Amino acid sequence: MLGRFWKLLLDEELAAALQEHVATAVVYAFTAGRHFQLALGKETEPDALRGMRVRIGGRNSGLLGGRKAEARSAVILAEMDRMIEENPHLKPTRAAALAHRKGYGTSAEANRKLWNRRKEKSGT
Repeated sequence: MLGRFWKLLLDEELAAALQEHVATAVVYAFTAGRHFQLALGKETEPDALRGMRVRIGGRNSGLLGGRKAEARSAVILAEMDRMIEENPHLKPTRAAALAHRKGYGTSAEANRKLWNRRKEKSGT
Protein backbone atom coordinates (compact mmCIF):
# COMPACT_ATOMS: atom_id res chain seq x y z
CA MET A 1 0.00 0.00 0.00
CA LEU A 2 2.84 2.37 0.74
CA GLY A 3 4.17 1.85 -2.77
CA ARG A 4 0.81 2.91 -4.19
CA PHE A 5 0.87 6.13 -2.17
CA TRP A 6 4.27 7.06 -3.53
CA LYS A 7 3.18 6.17 -7.03
CA LEU A 8 0.16 8.49 -6.70
CA LEU A 9 2.27 11.21 -5.17
CA LEU A 10 4.79 11.06 -7.94
CA ASP A 11 2.16 11.04 -10.67
CA GLU A 12 2.88 14.21 -12.68
CA GLU A 13 -0.75 15.02 -13.44
CA LEU A 14 -1.77 14.69 -9.82
CA ALA A 15 1.27 16.65 -8.69
CA ALA A 16 0.47 19.51 -11.10
CA ALA A 17 -3.17 19.63 -9.98
CA LEU A 18 -2.16 19.51 -6.34
CA GLN A 19 0.40 22.26 -6.88
CA GLU A 20 -2.21 24.45 -8.57
CA HIS A 21 -4.67 23.80 -5.75
CA VAL A 22 -2.08 24.69 -3.09
CA ALA A 23 -1.12 27.85 -5.00
CA THR A 24 -4.77 28.91 -5.13
CA ALA A 25 -5.16 28.25 -1.40
CA VAL A 26 -2.04 30.32 -0.69
CA VAL A 27 -3.37 33.24 -2.75
CA TYR A 28 -6.72 33.09 -0.95
CA ALA A 29 -5.01 32.92 2.44
CA PHE A 30 -2.81 35.89 1.57
CA THR A 31 -5.83 37.89 0.35
CA ALA A 32 -7.80 37.05 3.49
CA GLY A 33 -4.86 38.08 5.65
CA ARG A 34 -4.50 41.35 3.78
CA HIS A 35 -8.22 42.11 4.19
CA PHE A 36 -7.97 41.34 7.90
CA GLN A 37 -4.93 43.61 8.20
CA LEU A 38 -6.78 46.44 6.45
CA ALA A 39 -9.80 45.94 8.70
CA LEU A 40 -7.58 46.27 11.77
CA GLY A 41 -6.09 49.43 10.29
CA LYS A 42 -9.55 50.94 9.85
CA GLU A 43 -10.24 50.21 13.50
CA THR A 44 -7.14 52.08 14.70
CA GLU A 45 -7.13 54.87 12.09
CA PRO A 46 -8.92 57.45 14.30
CA ASP A 47 -6.41 56.77 17.08
CA ALA A 48 -3.53 57.22 14.66
CA LEU A 49 -4.89 60.52 13.40
CA ARG A 50 -5.50 61.75 16.93
CA GLY A 51 -2.03 60.55 17.90
CA MET A 52 -0.48 62.59 15.12
CA ARG A 53 -2.25 65.74 16.33
CA VAL A 54 -1.12 65.04 19.89
CA ARG A 55 2.45 64.44 18.74
CA ILE A 56 2.55 67.69 16.76
CA GLY A 57 1.00 69.58 19.67
CA GLY A 58 3.50 68.05 22.06
CA ARG A 59 6.40 69.04 19.84
CA ASN A 60 5.14 72.63 19.59
CA SER A 61 4.60 72.75 23.34
CA GLY A 62 8.12 71.47 23.88
CA LEU A 63 9.53 74.18 21.65
CA LEU A 64 7.68 76.87 23.59
CA GLY A 65 8.79 75.40 26.91
CA GLY A 66 12.35 75.21 25.64
CA ARG A 67 12.33 78.89 24.77
CA LYS A 68 11.12 79.77 28.27
CA ALA A 69 13.74 77.52 29.86
CA GLU A 70 16.43 79.02 27.63
CA ALA A 71 15.65 82.50 28.95
CA ARG A 72 15.75 81.29 32.58
CA SER A 73 18.97 79.39 31.92
CA ALA A 74 20.63 82.48 30.48
CA VAL A 75 19.84 84.44 33.66
CA ILE A 76 21.21 81.67 35.90
CA LEU A 77 24.37 81.27 33.84
CA ALA A 78 24.92 85.05 33.75
CA GLU A 79 24.71 85.18 37.55
CA MET A 80 27.16 82.30 37.89
CA ASP A 81 29.53 83.95 35.38
CA ARG A 82 29.35 87.19 37.35
CA MET A 83 30.17 85.40 40.61
CA ILE A 84 33.13 83.57 39.08
CA GLU A 85 34.46 86.79 37.50
CA GLU A 86 34.28 88.56 40.88
CA ASN A 87 36.02 85.68 42.62
CA PRO A 88 38.29 83.69 40.23
CA HIS A 89 38.92 81.06 42.93
CA LEU A 90 35.22 80.20 43.08
CA LYS A 91 34.46 76.78 41.61
CA PRO A 92 31.38 76.32 39.39
CA THR A 93 29.85 73.92 41.95
CA ARG A 94 30.08 76.55 44.67
CA ALA A 95 28.81 79.25 42.30
CA ALA A 96 25.83 77.01 41.49
CA ALA A 97 25.03 76.63 45.20
CA LEU A 98 25.37 80.37 45.85
CA ALA A 99 23.21 81.21 42.84
CA HIS A 100 20.52 78.86 44.11
CA ARG A 101 20.73 80.40 47.57
CA LYS A 102 20.11 83.81 45.95
CA GLY A 103 16.99 82.41 44.25
CA TYR A 104 18.38 81.44 40.84
CA GLY A 105 17.41 77.99 39.58
CA THR A 106 15.47 75.15 41.13
CA SER A 107 18.44 73.63 42.98
CA ALA A 108 22.20 73.89 43.27
CA GLU A 109 22.52 70.56 41.48
CA ALA A 110 20.33 71.75 38.60
CA ASN A 111 22.47 74.89 38.28
CA ARG A 112 25.65 72.81 38.25
CA LYS A 113 24.26 70.51 35.56
CA LEU A 114 23.21 73.54 33.52
CA TRP A 115 26.75 74.90 33.81
CA ASN A 116 28.25 71.58 32.72
CA ARG A 117 25.89 71.29 29.74
CA ARG A 118 26.91 74.74 28.55
CA LYS A 119 30.55 73.79 29.05
CA GLU A 120 30.07 70.64 26.90
CA LYS A 121 28.38 72.63 24.11
CA SER A 122 31.03 75.35 24.01
CA GLY A 123 33.90 72.89 24.36
CA THR A 124 35.69 74.91 27.06
